[in-house]
Amino acid sequence: MDPIKLFSTSLVTLGASFLLASILTSRQIYRLAPAAFRGRWVILSGLICFFLLGYLAFIVLQFTDIPFPLELLVGLVFMGGASFVFLIIDLSKKSIDNLHDLNNNLERLIAERTAELVQANYSLHDQIVEREAIEARLQEAKSAAEAANLAKSEFLANMSHEIRTPMNAILGFTEILLKNANHEQRQEYLQLVQNSATRLMDLINDILDFSKIEANKVDLESISFDLESLAQSCLKMLAVKAHDKGLELVCSIDHQVPRQVCGDPGRLRQILINLLGNAIKFTEKGEIILRIALDKGGTAALNPGEIRLHFTVQDTGIGIPPELCEIIFDSFTQGDGSTTRKYGGTGLGLTISARLAKMMGGDIRVESTPGKGSTFHLTTCLTTAKADNTPITLATEEEIKDLSVLIVDDNSANRQVLATVIAPYIKRIESVADGKTALEKVRSSTFNLLLIDTQMPGMDGFDLAEQLKTIPASAHTPIILLTSSGQRGDAGRLQRLGVDGYLMKPVGSSELMDAIRAVLFKPLLPNGSRPLVTRHLLQERAMHLRILLADDEPINRQLVSILLEEKEYQVRVVENGQQALEAMAHSTFDAILMDVSMPVKDGMQTTRAIREREKESGRHIPIIAMTGHAMRSDQERCLAAGMDYYLAKPIDTSQLFSLLEKIGQNTNENSHGT
Repeated sequence: MDPIKLFSTSLVTLGASFLLASILTSRQIYRLAPAAFRGRWVILSGLICFFLLGYLAFIVLQFTDIPFPLELLVGLVFMGGASFVFLIIDLSKKSIDNLHDLNNNLERLIAERTAELVQANYSLHDQIVEREAIEARLQEAKSAAEAANLAKSEFLANMSHEIRTPMNAILGFTEILLKNANHEQRQEYLQLVQNSATRLMDLINDILDFSKIEANKVDLESISFDLESLAQSCLKMLAVKAHDKGLELVCSIDHQVPRQVCGDPGRLRQILINLLGNAIKFTEKGEIILRIALDKGGTAALNPGEIRLHFTVQDTGIGIPPELCEIIFDSFTQGDGSTTRKYGGTGLGLTISARLAKMMGGDIRVESTPGKGSTFHLTTCLTTAKADNTPITLATEEEIKDLSVLIVDDNSANRQVLATVIAPYIKRIESVADGKTALEKVRSSTFNLLLIDTQMPGMDGFDLAEQLKTIPASAHTPIILLTSSGQRGDAGRLQRLGVDGYLMKPVGSSELMDAIRAVLFKPLLPNGSRPLVTRHLLQERAMHLRILLADDEPINRQLVSILLEEKEYQVRVVENGQQALEAMAHSTFDAILMDVSMPVKDGMQTTRAIREREKESGRHIPIIAMTGHAMRSDQERCLAAGMDYYLAKPIDTSQLFSLLEKIGQNTNENSHGT
């Protein structure tokens, strides 16, 4: 074969193969080519194909006998057709690219619109959920408002009942007394009137306390007090109620609890009395136990010197259903309205206690089983304090009988009540209605004591006390202020003013006389000032003296017990010497009132047995002999047996209290190492 034709055939074959490969791979190559190069790639591929096809046609024509003009025409037609084909391909590619771009844009727009619709759907769903939640909250608020309205309505009904009941008794019995009543009836009716007035006063105090708490007007004092004495005083106040129902009142204080602490004893006592009172109210049989221990489970950090105490009041009463254990601390709410009708009460006590506990850095919760009893848990934060080693000495009735007292109060009824209370003990009493008149009185007369009300128009008690201290004639005259609404900081202000006593109204006759006798003989503190005599201080002083009374005569036991309890002493009563020894084996006493003639073991035998025991313990308990034998030899026999003092029956109460005051002073001095 001719080499030229062989070479031409080879080229044609190679060109055809390349053309076929280009056609087969053009789509893949087109896709792999960069987007900016795709249009040029199509044109280049078309030109290559056109060249190869033209060259192929040229080679074919070389082996035929077709004339040259026809060959040229065929070549031109072929070139024109090929060019048209490649032009169509190029336009198609551009159209495809445009369509592809439009498709991409459409897909993007559809995706964006879909996302917007989905977001709008989610937003609409959230709005629906939020609206449903708002509607649920509105419904809940409506239900709560209806429940609160119902609770307040029930509270107002209970309050109306609680107020009207004692008022009805007060007004009714007062009317009977004014009309006709014999002596025995008068005493009974007056007792009922007093009980009703006390109940009404407690109710008013609850209402005032709650209103102050709601208005954030309650501030806590921070003063030193004896925790054990406070707990014992709470039990003593409720002992009669518990005894009437046959209930046992028990107090247990852990040995780790410090006795002397600093805080607000009045508010703490209020909470404990409320919890103990409720326990007694809802318990028919069994016992009520007050426990005090350090709270080691609290999570809140304590400041240096602070302690967290855990009080529990456990009873064996009716209990509280679990679903009601939370709402009993809500305002105007009791566990069950029927309990109000059966047991009485307004439902404010626990609410006030819970608020006060929170203000004292703690809280209140309850655990209860219906039919088995309840346990209330109270936690408070207090600070440790050093014991007050200043004993309080009371003047005797003989020492105060020649005093002159000025009463300053704008209320005439209050002036009359105060004058009536102190009249049996005080020789000269005068009263005025305002501070200006009091200043004129003091400048023209001499008084040994001033009793001043704090709430007076024009010049209140604080301003009057401040001005009295600037007058030479009254600069050192003892002053006792009486108030109906004590505030935080009053104690410090009064001590700066030099006021000697501060009592909350209403003031009992015994409390007032003890305060008067105390301010007249107050000792100086190490810094040269004198302690402020308050109700709390008087209660602590009385609670420190525990007395054992041994007498076989029921009438004598009852009489002496009443006399001692009126003076706020703790009294344990036994019927003979053997019972006295047994009581001393389980309890500690500061003094013993011992009848000489008793069965089983008389006073002489009992005293000797006590003194034998004391040889081992090293402690000496003062013993006061009480006997109907009034001979001097009887007194000598009692003293020889180991008794310290001797009282002949019938008992001289002033002499008895004078001896107890002396024993109490010695006890305070010994306990503080003075």
